[in-house]
Amino acid sequence: MQLGQFHVPSTHTAAASQVAAKKRTTDIKRTVADLGAVAYNQGVLPDELAQLISLITARSHLDQASLNSIIRNLYPVGSVSEDIVLRIIGALGLGELKPSLVLQSALLQWLILVYHVLDPQAQAVLSRAYSVLFNLLDVSAIRPQLFHILAIVTRRRHVQHYRIQALLNLTRQHANDRHLVGLLRVYRNYYPEIIVAGPGKGSTFKLPDPEWKARLAEIQRAHRELEQSSSDAGPRDGFKTIHQHLAGNKAAKGLCIPGVQTSHAHETSITLEEVDSAESLAANMERIEMPDHLVAVLVDPLLQKLMMVRPDKDWHRAWAWMDMQISEILNGDAEEDALVNCLQVMGEYAQATKLTRFLAALESSMDGSTEAQCDLLHLYTALIHQWGILLLLSTDSDSDADSDSIPPHTSASLNTLLQHANKLGLTLLQTAPTEATLLSLLSLYDRVVAIYTHSSLLRALQITVPPTLLIYTVQFSTSLATVSRLCALLTAYKQACAESMANATRKLGPAYDKKQVSTFNGFLMDICNCLWRGKAFTKTDTTSRGCLVPDAVVAVLTGYVASLTESGASSEMTLAGLFSMSYSPVLSLQALDYVRMREEQEDLDVELRARHAGPVTQRSLAQLARKGGLELSWHEYRLGVLRYLEAREMKGVPELMYSTMKNLVEAKSKA
Repeated sequence: MQLGQFHVPSTHTAAASQVAAKKRTTDIKRTVADLGAVAYNQGVLPDELAQLISLITARSHLDQASLNSIIRNLYPVGSVSEDIVLRIIGALGLGELKPSLVLQSALLQWLILVYHVLDPQAQAVLSRAYSVLFNLLDVSAIRPQLFHILAIVTRRRHVQHYRIQALLNLTRQHANDRHLVGLLRVYRNYYPEIIVAGPGKGSTFKLPDPEWKARLAEIQRAHRELEQSSSDAGPRDGFKTIHQHLAGNKAAKGLCIPGVQTSHAHETSITLEEVDSAESLAANMERIEMPDHLVAVLVDPLLQKLMMVRPDKDWHRAWAWMDMQISEILNGDAEEDALVNCLQVMGEYAQATKLTRFLAALESSMDGSTEAQCDLLHLYTALIHQWGILLLLSTDSDSDADSDSIPPHTSASLNTLLQHANKLGLTLLQTAPTEATLLSLLSLYDRVVAIYTHSSLLRALQITVPPTLLIYTVQFSTSLATVSRLCALLTAYKQACAESMANATRKLGPAYDKKQVSTFNGFLMDICNCLWRGKAFTKTDTTSRGCLVPDAVVAVLTGYVASLTESGASSEMTLAGLFSMSYSPVLSLQALDYVRMREEQEDLDVELRARHAGPVTQRSLAQLARKGGLELSWHEYRLGVLRYLEAREMKGVPELMYSTMKNLVEAKSKA
């Protein structure tokens, strides 16, 4: 019998399950019996296991006895994936679309039996689903199995006071439930001062079916031996070349990747094919001759290790193959599944070596068009969004302090990706300086700051702020929607920076970059100087940078604005005030609309003798009041514009002002 040539008849069973008993042309009991026999003798492959779990958890025409028989014979030949665990958890509880409680109990018992062969991600799923499982304890039919699973996965972070109280409440109703007492004893190991003694004579949890587990061990051992004998790749510890790697890598097989072969060795050198252990690799490191085709590094673990510790000048040969492969895919000259296979091989290589060269290779393969750059930006945005989801799933939802489960390379990986995204963003600002581009860039950093705003993640990450040129370019956008989004983004960054600095002070997180904090404070001060204080481009404040506009440019612009005043423009118009609320191209209309609204409200009670012509200044408001117009102080006017923007769902600017200007803290609380 060869690996991959056997399978349980899961497809036939699944098809029969969709046909009503009276309409079937086959004997379903015989089909289920055959399935059970094959599964008991040979085990169930991963794809078949997923299909059978789906069959059990979905509505079908199979009787309960048949479904129970299938569960009893689900002997996985390898590790059980997180998808299987998620599907079982999703099938628990009460509801018309849920399996019967008897089947739910059997599925939970199966999880207990296979817990030791769950892959790490699957075990993590059970840990993250702790709250879901705990809340199902009200369902008495599956309570014993739930107690057992909870006892297995319980860690200190899961033991919360409200859960202890809930279990103690259950003991008043079910004092003799040994499963309940068993879970309480697990809890008592963490908090003996709270749970002094467990009631009753509960015993420790025992394996439901030792014989079943023994049979599972036999099947998995036989499968491992079969897998090893069916491949001549040798030890899979990464210290021997895989001569026939294409036979076990379907993706590589479709891409025609050559194997490791060295034809130009000499007497004093050693070929990679002769290395068969870590000791052999270390002893002959400098004598090893590089193989003919370095592209084999994509699939050969030994060559990967060699090229990581001994970088070679011919690295470009491997990347040249990737460039050629991607070019063929883009030109339509490759096979239909070439793209998927290529990405799979690259992904496996990147995962194995932790290198970041693929970002550069991907960028170099683009044609340089604006469309390609935008597509790449969207890819980075989606990738960061996906990383954020995975990071949140890796932490316990019950605890904000659980950052141990975050991989140690997370911060460096995120920052590396952001460096590429930052360069791409600055390039797009030159090649396609449109509002659509600006909004796409803001979407990218929205995904980044969404990661930083979670306390559990922030304790393991260093904050990287957006590029200075990007911030100032977006700041002077002519779109209020764009400016509002920028201000909202900076507000979120400000909160994250404050928490990061506090964590660093309390030794609860990594040290923060003082240079980046100074740069970020410069963003805030420059924007406030423009919008609120009427001091655009000033550099007199400690942190202000004058929006990085050179002094010579400021001098020329100041002279130009002065010439406009001499030509009849308002004498109050200055360069420093041209970007304030009253004069700003994006806020002046809303500012004047606010004054118009106040005038109309005031006119209902007292007839106004004068109306403001705009733009509004502190001096013009005083003159307006003396002429019988609206009486409105300068501070009340600016605060009113902020509230006017908030009421119209343009909250970015108000949020930034409230969080940055100290004199607005009290005003915000009264809003």
